[in-house]
Amino acid sequence: MADLIGGERYEFSYGNSNKFWCWRLYERQACWELRFAWGRIGTDGQEMVETFTDKRLALWKAGIRAENKRAKGYRLANSTEGLVSSMRQSIDAAKAAKARDEPQPIVTARRVRLRD
Repeated sequence: MADLIGGERYEFSYGNSNKFWCWRLYERQACWELRFAWGRIGTDGQEMVETFTDKRLALWKAGIRAENKRAKGYRLANSTEGLVSSMRQSIDAAKAAKARDEPQPIVTARRVRLRD
């Protein structure tokens, strides 16, 4: 059983484009599962799952992708309170680890199609 730690949902609407992108972090027994979902608002969309052995690295990855979405015009629709500051700290810690040439402990990545 996985416990939801937090996440954020972003939305983008312009012209005929009306889409969402979100991330959620789950704690598993021996790892952290980061789920990204995207698609048209009103649909389930698609989902991609990445598994990490380090929570900080998972939050760093979510933060980098969220920054890229904000740069493209996506706006925050909702989030889990307190997680954003934790994510910023994780981004800084991961950048420092990368500067020290520490290994990046990504375990797996897979795509999953959501059903109704």
